[in-house]
Amino acid sequence: MNIAIDLRGLSMAYENRGIGYHLKTLAAALPGLAPEMKFKFIFRDKERAQLYTPSESNVESFVMAPLTKRTWMEDQFRIPLFVIRNRINVWHCPVALGPLHGINIPVFPFCAVVATIHDLHVEKLPDPQMSAYRNERRYKLQRLFIKKSYMVAVSEATRKSIEGSGLSSKKGIHVIPNCLRPGEYNEPPLTDKEKLILFIGDAAHKNVNGAITVFRSLAARHPDWRFVMVGAQSRIAAMVTGGPQSLAAMNTLQITENISEEEMQRLYKKASILFMPSLSEGFGIPVIQAFANSVVPVISARSALPEAGGSSAIYVNPMSVQDMADGLDALMSDPAKLALLSKKGYERAKQYTPEYQLPKLIALYRKAARRV
Repeated sequence: MNIAIDLRGLSMAYENRGIGYHLKTLAAALPGLAPEMKFKFIFRDKERAQLYTPSESNVESFVMAPLTKRTWMEDQFRIPLFVIRNRINVWHCPVALGPLHGINIPVFPFCAVVATIHDLHVEKLPDPQMSAYRNERRYKLQRLFIKKSYMVAVSEATRKSIEGSGLSSKKGIHVIPNCLRPGEYNEPPLTDKEKLILFIGDAAHKNVNGAITVFRSLAARHPDWRFVMVGAQSRIAAMVTGGPQSLAAMNTLQITENISEEEMQRLYKKASILFMPSLSEGFGIPVIQAFANSVVPVISARSALPEAGGSSAIYVNPMSVQDMADGLDALMSDPAKLALLSKKGYERAKQYTPEYQLPKLIALYRKAARRV
């Protein structure tokens, strides 16, 4: 059985963020979990193909570099030709309906199509960039084609959003959560932690201004704690009340951008708390990464985050500065509670290992191939 997986998103802005993490997880884990399948990985450039193609014998990589700026139009003939030439049984589009050019479902695939939807932010968020994107012909066509695929939602919350948006497929919506990279959950719970709170993101739905406001209120009460935000400083400053000047006044705040995977991993190992007061999330990969690194998540009681966090996280109202501050303060002031939740979360991370989650995707590949 030949399975083609579109990994071209790794050449774009999301390479080191949640979507990129998901793509790299699939590339690293699937060949070993399904040795009887033959995987064809499609990359946008040779550099990523060399970097992310594993050594297993059942993997072959291909480079589908863009010929024009309208890659979404190219896909309508390049993907079907690829499918025919390589006798593909299943084409997996692991980033469907996201603002990433060139990640598309073909009109005439000549094989079964599996499409993963991470969220419906493009349709839901009142962001000018999102509004412009969803009005593009490319997006409208992809929305039409996706109805013919086997849909994968990364959470029950995303599944409900899909159903509510009129996207339901006759082939069903299969809920398969995101999972950890192979090897990320392979050591005892970490105990040598620093008084550090980690925030990841620089998009409007991450509630950047709310997080900064909370950090300001806690800095005076907890001068021995540090706050680290991962994201573009210019984007973060543009969202914060008071602008760059207000950020400069916080000497316990550090903004880190252009961070490598190794540096990100070091931050997880140091941090005690992950603060994620998002207004909307399709799943919440940082939550399970936090669990795997013995970090306690303080997260919004919204969208998919309670699914990821379960009973091992602290939940707050992202619209209330007081509630967010109280949620963090309760952990910062109580080392015993912090340690207890840290151990509990580490155990929960077992539910998000590739061995636990990806067999569901492999079973869907088999099902889709049989019904072509």
